[in-house]
Amino acid sequence: MTTTLKRAAAVLAAVLGLTLTIGGLWLATRVGTSSTATFTGKPQSAGAVLLTPQVLNRLDADVRITATAQGGGKVWLGATTPSDAKAVLGDSARFEASGAQLSGRVLTLRSTGAGATPAIGQADIWRNTAEGTGSTSMTVDQTLAPDAVVVTAEQGKVATVSIAVQRKAWFAQSLIVTLIGLALVAAALLLWRSATHVTERHRRADTPRRRDEAATS
Repeated sequence: MTTTLKRAAAVLAAVLGLTLTIGGLWLATRVGTSSTATFTGKPQSAGAVLLTPQVLNRLDADVRITATAQGGGKVWLGATTPSDAKAVLGDSARFEASGAQLSGRVLTLRSTGAGATPAIGQADIWRNTAEGTGSTSMTVDQTLAPDAVVVTAEQGKVATVSIAVQRKAWFAQSLIVTLIGLALVAAALLLWRSATHVTERHRRADTPRRRDEAATS
């Protein structure tokens, strides 16, 4: 391999290694040693919150939902099918979770509908419900997917809604990616030093020859 190719390979290995190292460390800080990714949304006004399969059933893992009510009031959660959830809410004002951003740990909420939330707690559509003062939680597994969860608050204002997803492999995978990145960076440094040493040997070898040519000219 020529010196130029060695240096080019070293640069590519360094760039890839740094990318993997940064990505692995970034993921490790997001999921932590518990391998849990948590996303939180904050509704900007009164209304129910509807969690759809887009955020509840994207991964084959249990999802822990925690909701808090503004002012420490009562908060209620109900799990059902997506079609039943939309039917019971009708056209009332609500925030629908349309996705999650790992970079900011944000649950993206989209405002839709208008009007007060109907009395939905006594409907016979719910697979599971949970109620508490201040905050309450519910776990949704993937056995009955697709799932939808409706969150309401006693005073009409849900303060925060969080979903937490755990996969034990995430933290280990982030460490593996980090180690691979560091190994590539180390290989890049060795390759660059090798190319530099070759160039230095050539330069030293050429110096006596140039002196001899200068002496005989």
